Amino acid sequence: MWSIRHDEGRLIHDLKRHREPVSVLKITPDEYGLISGSWDKNAYYWDLNTGGISRSFVGHISQLSCGSFQPINTNFASTGAISNIPLFMTTSIDGSTLVWDVRDKSALPMKITPPPRTPPWALSSCWGADGKKIYVGRRNSTIDEFDIVAGKLVQSLKLPSSSGPVSQVCGLPNNDSILSSSFDNLRVWDLSMNVEKRGFIQFQVIPAHHGATISQMYIDESGKYLATAVGSREWDGTGANTILFYEISPQ
Repeated sequence: MWSIRHDEGRLIHDLKRHREPVSVLKITPDEYGLISGSWDKNAYYWDLNTGGISRSFVGHISQLSCGSFQPINTNFASTGAISNIPLFMTTSIDGSTLVWDVRDKSALPMKITPPPRTPPWALSSCWGADGKKIYVGRRNSTIDEFDIVAGKLVQSLKLPSSSGPVSQVCGLPNNDSILSSSFDNLRVWDLSMNVEKRGFIQFQVIPAHHGATISQMYIDESGKYLATAVGSREWDGTGANTILFYEISPQ
């Protein structure tokens, strides 16, 4: 960890524990901590004041592919208390997702398993804007929507089979839409549409990065702008070393 606000470039902490490449880095909302995840199947909560590990998250049986904090609508007090931290989600390459209560070290994680006959492999997952839903993108061109309050699968969003594996998913601020990327295009999904109706297309295609794998998607804090990036050094697929920016229209 390096200083950028005062005495720029000074090394503050060297955080060492993982034995394999680090695939997840998320600073806690109060900025007093950091959660890291790795191909070694483990995640750690780091105290950024001391550089030490406050908690280990052990439960996955394959490499961690992504992780994120549950969205919240309240401002955090600058107390540094771990009780101010919301739930944290980790997803591993085998397709399983664990939801951790960071405040309670003794609590077992909520486990979200793939639906029956779903092949392993998940590179990305995300929260819905209200923090009640989780979306997991899978290898078989589907996105599973889970309700963590009810503890059940809500629906599976199906892309055309020619789209290939889902590489990224990202929730939109309106809580009625999510973004997904695959090998062919970027899609916006309308989650408010009645999925029981037949003949309706639940997504809108946004032409971009065709033939390349999107490795990252980011929405700024205002919810007005989206950035998508391709440039994975070929690890996740064909790369084009391109970043595109979009303006998100309010709905």
